[in-house]
Parts: sequence; structure tokens; C-alpha cells
Amino acid sequence: MCSGMGRNVQYYCERFGVCDIDVICSSKQWKLQADIDMDIRAGMIHDLVMIRDGLWRFSGDVFVPEDVHALIACLCVD
Repeated sequence: MCSGMGRNVQYYCERFGVCDIDVICSSKQWKLQADIDMDIRAGMIHDLVMIRDGLWRFSGDVFVPEDVHALIACLCVD
């Protein structure tokens, strides 16, 4: 365990009696969920940009352009 992260994992496993394989598998599972969340967010941003640029439009008049801009800004910051 030469890296700081490796030492932290080793310490965590020893302190809490957790197998290092469990830590690695759960972190892979978290990364997979993070990738899925990022894909969903990217799709939403894409759709909103298409609406913002006038290539697509909402079926109703519930949202105004300022709403679309605010949603894009919110999704890009979080």
C-alpha cells in the first residue's frame, strides 16, 4: 500500500473488519451509478439546449425561455 488511497483503504478494512474486496466492489458499484446519473444529466442538458436553441419546443406554454436557461445552469453546476 504505497499510495495514500491504498493506505486509507487498508486502515478502513483493518479498523472496521471489512474485506478489501468488498470495498473495491462497492466503489465500482458507486462508479457505475455515478456514470448512469451523469448520462441522465447529460441527456437532460442536451434536450434543454435543443429547446433553448429553438430546434425543439415544449408542447405547452408552461415554461418560458428563462426557465430553460435556469434549468441548464442548475444541471451544469451540480
